[in-house]
Amino acid sequence: MLDVLLESRTHLDSEDRALLGAQKAGHLTRELRYAFERPNLEPLLWLPDLVAGAVSYSRAGLDQQSLEHLQHIVTVVDVGAATLPQPCEPRGEP
Repeated sequence: MLDVLLESRTHLDSEDRALLGAQKAGHLTRELRYAFERPNLEPLLWLPDLVAGAVSYSRAGLDQQSLEHLQHIVTVVDVGAATLPQPCEPRGEP
């Protein structure tokens, strides 16, 4: 059994709980146990955001170095086709 800790995003928790319903219906493995936690109580919840940002920037051609620093501990798995948003132009100083 593996534990998966999801960031509680109060207004979006119902969408995340749909994942749990899919598991109970047998659509997802039962080898995972899910729990929700607030970021102020679990400081390591920022790690997935860091990895997702590095992958997104790498794919958009904005920053290859960040993902390269993580390659020895991160495996990127494509699970479906996705359309990446076009990168925004950097804003100048006001």
